[in-house]
Amino acid sequence: MQKKKIGVFTFAITLISLGILLLIRNFIEIDLKTAIGIAWPSIIILFGIEIIITKLVLSRNSEETKTYIDPLSAIILSIIIVITSIYSSFSFDRGFSFFSIVKSIDFGDFSNGVLNYKDVSTYKYDFTIESIGKEELEVINRFGDVEVIGDSVDNIEISAEIKINYNDKAYADELSKKIVKIDDKGSLTSIVSDFAGTKYDQSKAGNISISYYIRTPSHMRINIENEFGDTILKGLEKDVEINSRHGNIEVSDILGFVKLDNSFGSIDVTNIKGNVEIDNQHDEIYVENVEKDITIKCKFGDVEVEKVGGNLNLENEHANVDVEDIKGDLYIYGRFGNINVDNANKFIKVISKNGNISFKTEKLVEKGLEIENEFGNIDITVPSKQSGSFNVVAEFGEIENTLGLNVTEGITEQNINDFIDNTNIKFYIRSKNGNINLNTN
Repeated sequence: MQKKKIGVFTFAITLISLGILLLIRNFIEIDLKTAIGIAWPSIIILFGIEIIITKLVLSRNSEETKTYIDPLSAIILSIIIVITSIYSSFSFDRGFSFFSIVKSIDFGDFSNGVLNYKDVSTYKYDFTIESIGKEELEVINRFGDVEVIGDSVDNIEISAEIKINYNDKAYADELSKKIVKIDDKGSLTSIVSDFAGTKYDQSKAGNISISYYIRTPSHMRINIENEFGDTILKGLEKDVEINSRHGNIEVSDILGFVKLDNSFGSIDVTNIKGNVEIDNQHDEIYVENVEKDITIKCKFGDVEVEKVGGNLNLENEHANVDVEDIKGDLYIYGRFGNINVDNANKFIKVISKNGNISFKTEKLVEKGLEIENEFGNIDITVPSKQSGSFNVVAEFGEIENTLGLNVTEGITEQNINDFIDNTNIKFYIRSKNGNINLNTN
């Protein structure tokens, strides 16, 4: 008796289809959620078709054959169906982002999903720490907001707002006095929400969140770790660093270096004298008025940058980029989003796929321009007196220009290899599957 496995064919086709989908999204823009929403019901249909065809073929076969569903294929297909169906069912736009889901849930210690607490209380405690000899302030929090304001105060003034759900009020009252730990030894003042170290009976109290509102002498360095909650820093003279997982970040009026790392939440940065370094995964970034260099990495969120005194180095995927008034060199690398550059005139380099690129400047480009794009148009506007050497190629696209440059045509491309006056300034422009427009303002 022969044996025939059912499910292996469906499993193989599923892997091939997912691989092809992930491969081609590197070359053309695909709504991945919609595609996966179509894919997972197709897996079920294909599995059913495989069963029917196998039965029909074997019924015509004279040899006796036993059929059975391949366990490994069935398990992996089930996992793929569950994951893809969940992914395609959620919306990740700004109105209903992952962060909005997280903030709507009180994660405290997850006990509220099991225990129905009868009541909730909010406790407020104030602490004052002498700032003499202090150089750095550290805040480590898990659930709640953190706000630090630099001011002309003599001491570090801390206000902690603690929210506790409970079944036993007396127990919650005592718990609220233990969970905030402050260590002010040496030059470092450390404020910790001690969720892990404070042992408590979750049947009596739980779902704890702590928000901190701090006024500090402006000369302090600031280091904040916050998992679920918004973080605000203002009016500080030294370096600041924020590591956040799920929350919005707002930083303004800082004289030192700013380093921000976030997973889910928007970032707003204004009026910074030092360098800025931002890494954000899922939400938009807005930066304005930075005197030195900026480095930005972002996925799944629009990026807007205005008024930069130094260089800007920016990487972004799956969203749009708008930059304006960049006094230093500009480097942008993007995918699956439009890129707009207004008023940058030193060295400009923009590389993108699956989106349009627009570059405009009222000042003469001084150090050169390199733009490469696939599957999108390129629009460039420079002053009428702009000089330079122009090396321009549009593969599977057209070139239009008002600079008086000579355009030659090939079988699959149009190109420019021409110059205006000074050849020291290089314009290197490449487009594949998109048009190129060269204009003067």
